[in-house]
Amino acid sequence: MNEKISWYFEQKNNILGDNTLAICYRADEKEVKYNSLTNNNILILIKNNEFAKYINAKNFDLNECLHNSFKDKSIFMRIQCECLLGIYGDSHCDCEQQKNDALKIIKEKEGIYIHLPQEAQGHGLHYKLKELELQVNGRDVSGRFIGCKDRNEAQRIILKKEKFEDKRSYKIIINILKELNLYNSEIILITDSKKKIRELENLGLKVEAYNDYIEKHVDLENASEYLVKILEGTCTYNKNITINSTKTTA
Repeated sequence: MNEKISWYFEQKNNILGDNTLAICYRADEKEVKYNSLTNNNILILIKNNEFAKYINAKNFDLNECLHNSFKDKSIFMRIQCECLLGIYGDSHCDCEQQKNDALKIIKEKEGIYIHLPQEAQGHGLHYKLKELELQVNGRDVSGRFIGCKDRNEAQRIILKKEKFEDKRSYKIIINILKELNLYNSEIILITDSKKKIRELENLGLKVEAYNDYIEKHVDLENASEYLVKILEGTCTYNKNITINSTKTTA
């Protein structure tokens, strides 16, 4: 029995439809520390119409199912780094929109969606709320107004570090793919992150970027988040960016 993997065939998924496999990969202590995970349970949703052959099987082999279903196919994959506030409606970022658009791609082209618990670049939710309070409202942890800061300035104040630190590693993706018998597959990564592509390539994965998947929406509330990433060169943006000018400051 594989203690790192549990799985469940969903009879019906309201987002991905039929033939959806939910997997939980349980990271060990070393993986949690090395990859700066904020939770050791990693949710993986896999969509493939070939699963129809296996869903009612009396005897089931997960690795055989995945290997045969994706054999000789490039796999569309989304690595969604956790942003709990974003997916619960906070307008500071567009993580919810990116999640929804990526799931549409996974449904259409068949592939793998990985929810990676690395909240706030691996610093955690407790830190994230302090950072956003500084970015959006300009107040430090004591409640004192010191002026609105961008992401990097907020981190320097909170962590008292001169250089911005992104603690995340994606090595665990390699471990997950090996457990799922999919390591040798060609991956089309649904992302605009240069870091993800670069690190996965360096780890030996055959990967290319698929970044023409989302119409980004920039407004006064999330503009600084985009600007920092553009200036740092960590993400690639195409021209399909919608500027929402309907919001104004008082």
